[in-house]
Amino acid sequence: TTRVMRKVRFRVVEELGLAIEHLADRFRVFAHAQERAIAARERAARMRGLFFASVSHDLKSPLNAILGFTNLVRDTEPLSAGQIESLELIAKRGRELLALIETILDASRVEARQLTLVRERVRIEELFDESLAKGRDLGGDGQVEVVAEILDGLPELNVDRLRLTRALATIIGHALRSSEKAHVRMRAAPSRAGGARIDVEVPSTRVPARLLASMLDPNPDPGEREHRGLALGLSLARAIIELHGGTVAVTDRGTKGSVFTVRIPVGPA
Repeated sequence: TTRVMRKVRFRVVEELGLAIEHLADRFRVFAHAQERAIAARERAARMRGLFFASVSHDLKSPLNAILGFTNLVRDTEPLSAGQIESLELIAKRGRELLALIETILDASRVEARQLTLVRERVRIEELFDESLAKGRDLGGDGQVEVVAEILDGLPELNVDRLRLTRALATIIGHALRSSEKAHVRMRAAPSRAGGARIDVEVPSTRVPARLLASMLDPNPDPGEREHRGLALGLSLARAIIELHGGTVAVTDRGTKGSVFTVRIPVGPA
């Protein structure tokens, strides 16, 4: 706190001291207001996380029942081709909705810093297969083929199998949805720093690399409201990858579109 302790010789100096005191008082008021705003924002974030977790949990139970019943009918009842197609559509839409619910749940956990990884040893081939299956569920109804290439020399990764699969599936799903070609390429190779490097091509110029990179940002510009569902999924994918000690980046390939590059370390033993 600034104070003028004794009478000064020059009036201008006295006025300057009083002005400094007044300015300091204003800054103190501003600082207290900022502290209250931060506390209120943290409380709101916690309440939002609890709300999302509660609602999402309530939605998952009946949705899992629908998916289970769909599989039961398909496996035990004699069905026509049209009925099988309808059941497959219900199952696909159900899995897509379930993935969205799980994304919201994990996003709220990340925001509350309550997400804990459950690690296990996973072969990259298994990670690829599971990510592709989930990515196709998120990729819409287009008939886009995924061309996957796995190079030799890849180590097993010690990762949270479920969450890393979802993170990669989100990236693959976006590539399938936005692809302007009949296929999407995905490649896994040993990383120079150890672990694995996974490249997912996005053969589309509709969403530029700059915008994709901004969607990976967990704190996006509030003025950019476009593609909010995609931005939530991609920002969560980045958070999951970084929790593993990895990185994800977007490279502009000009008229060929963009490419996501994910690097995942082997992980702790």
